[in-house]
Amino acid sequence: MRLLNAFAGFCLLTVTAMTTAVFAQCPPDAEAPVISDMPANIESTAEPGLCGATITWSIPTATDNCEVTSFHADQAPDDFYAVGITTVTYTAMDAEGNLAAASFTITITDDEDPSISGMPTNISQDSDAGICGAVVTWTAPTADDNCDIAIFSSTHDPGDTFDEGTTTVTYTALDVNGNPTSESFTVTISDVEDPSISGTPADINQINDADNCSAAVTWAAPSASDNCSANLTSSHNPGDTFNVGTTTVTYTATDPTGNSVQTSFDVTVTDDQDPSIAQMSDISQDTDLGNCSAVVTWADPAVTDNCANNTLVADLPSGSTFSKGSTTVTYTATDIHSNTSTMSFNVIVADNENPAITGMPADITQQKDAGTCTALVTWAAPSASDNCNVASFSPDISSGSTFNLGTTAVTYTAIDDDGNTTTASFNVTITDTDYDNDMDGDCTDPDIDGDGALNENDSDDYDENVCSDDDGDGCDDCSSGTYNTAGDGPDADADGICDSGDNCSDLSACNYADPGNGACITASGCETCTNADGTGGVDANDDDSDGTCNADDDCPLDPNKIAPGVCGCGNVDTDVDSDGVCDTSDNCTDLGACNYADPGNGACITASGCETCTNADGTGGVDANDDDSD
Repeated sequence: MRLLNAFAGFCLLTVTAMTTAVFAQCPPDAEAPVISDMPANIESTAEPGLCGATITWSIPTATDNCEVTSFHADQAPDDFYAVGITTVTYTAMDAEGNLAAASFTITITDDEDPSISGMPTNISQDSDAGICGAVVTWTAPTADDNCDIAIFSSTHDPGDTFDEGTTTVTYTALDVNGNPTSESFTVTISDVEDPSISGTPADINQINDADNCSAAVTWAAPSASDNCSANLTSSHNPGDTFNVGTTTVTYTATDPTGNSVQTSFDVTVTDDQDPSIAQMSDISQDTDLGNCSAVVTWADPAVTDNCANNTLVADLPSGSTFSKGSTTVTYTATDIHSNTSTMSFNVIVADNENPAITGMPADITQQKDAGTCTALVTWAAPSASDNCNVASFSPDISSGSTFNLGTTAVTYTAIDDDGNTTTASFNVTITDTDYDNDMDGDCTDPDIDGDGALNENDSDDYDENVCSDDDGDGCDDCSSGTYNTAGDGPDADADGICDSGDNCSDLSACNYADPGNGACITASGCETCTNADGTGGVDANDDDSDGTCNADDDCPLDPNKIAPGVCGCGNVDTDVDSDGVCDTSDNCTDLGACNYADPGNGACITASGCETCTNADGTGGVDANDDDSD
């Protein structure tokens, strides 16, 4: 087509020249032809899919002053022109050979980019084992262009190793005219391989640090590895303090893509420390009144522990009732980890309460039994009680015992288990008729008439042949020459004899007058007398030698009582062993100082009871009775 168009243009020029040559007539010519209507430069782009374009233009004209013999161009319109610059030149020649030429350019630019076909789609692939990437392969694409491909390249080639992550693979085609085309796909390498942790410690068991509810624990830290890289973190670090109990220590290894693995071990801190209870002192307390026990209170002791929340329990809490004696109270403290400790002290309850005696008899006054100088006396026994227990309760003289003349104290003694003692007494007084008023009763008189009974017929004062000086003042009943009960008294008139001159002729001047017979007693001695005003009377000797007869000198019913100024032992005022009491210890160890003499025969009584003794002068002897039961 291109050749055909060129041939047609050449023919046209030739025909025109021939025609001109035939008809033009001109002289010799030096003027060149003139070419007019030359096309302007032509710019065009290559046709799609072609490396050029068909270009057309209007053919210019050539004129000459004579004639144009030839007019032709080196290119013809409607030809296909390749990408690039083509110069089109028209040449005109006249008959004289004068030439004229004119040109314009045809510029064809290639604006069409190359095309790439067969591009792979995005590739996603897991990393190869043990490395932080993967070898990736694909089928390479191809490139084409309307002209020609000068360069076709890529950033990566099939079979390359790609790192973990996303990598863009770009193919670039550059045609001969410099038009580029790029296409890409991505290669994504995913790291799905977990890190690994090695050297994880075994579980650790450790007791608490002293006085702490925790412990500082250390260990060798593990290590982490990964096909890429790994960051190792932990919930706890060596040397951290761990509370009592079990704590899980967790190590976590994480790679950059988030793959992670964990390992763990347990740290168990055991509380082996017992609580501490403050020691309490023993408590001593008396029994509560009327009880053999006591309610005892105290403040609970303090408890300390390295941990907390202790419980404190007493086997006998404060406010309990404690029986007499010693009771051990034990406190037990338990901490929250079941460690325990105990502390004990004693509660000592003492019984210092004396027993009580109730129902004590009133004093008893009783006439002696007939035919004896004693009396059997009975009474309703009292009772004893105690807040605890009465260990013993007894009288020194039992009911139903025989009592001598005079007053005897009966004492009951109650003793409880702890030795607390209570005594209570009453008096038993045995009285006797005293027909002769000799102040010793008729029991001391001999059985004068031999009838086997002591009665008024046996009284000394009823037998004028029997004289006695009962008051020891040197006067007897016979001093007046006749039987006179008033004759036995003080020698009031100091004439050396007891006679009527010693009677109470002047009661107002008589210290003590006997209301029965009017006998007088002077200031130097005592007798049974009325008071100074003539009323009343006591049976007294001036035992304390104070020159007066008063109550201190009166003990008619207790002949065995011994004390300064009071009655002596029987008829003899002698306390041999000086113990203040007339008893069996004051026996007949020395007949000359025999303290118990029977006025009728002088017989003695020993400590062992009644026996036959000689008289004080060592002669004779009779059986003596222990009439006063001492």
